[in-house]
Amino acid sequence: MCIMKVGNKIRILRETKNLSQENMAELLKMSVTGYGKIERDEVNISLERLKAVADALQISPEEIINNNAPIFNNYGTANEKSFSVFNEYSSKFEKMHMEMIKLYEDKVKLLEEKIKQLENK
Repeated sequence: MCIMKVGNKIRILRETKNLSQENMAELLKMSVTGYGKIERDEVNISLERLKAVADALQISPEEIINNNAPIFNNYGTANEKSFSVFNEYSSKFEKMHMEMIKLYEDKVKLLEEKIKQLENK
């Protein structure tokens, strides 16, 4: 079984959206060199950067890190790399996913507290 790394999946997803590395770097407000390092897996991608990449690709971060999510080309069919899994990264991505959930839960709690404060005024 072939294991696809995150950067490679991001590259394939970018290409399916007909975006260049320059387009992505501009959307992410970073250098083309820095963005290229993401696709080449030369840097560990942070949770915030993963979210920004997903936003730029107009997909969810889960679609990037999901072990079983197929990658579709412009014709709607899965390419030959679509069914590769991220076995070596699964625990890392599970942790990142849980951290993302925690961030959203914290935001919800903060908003609930602000609503209560406004109601008490």
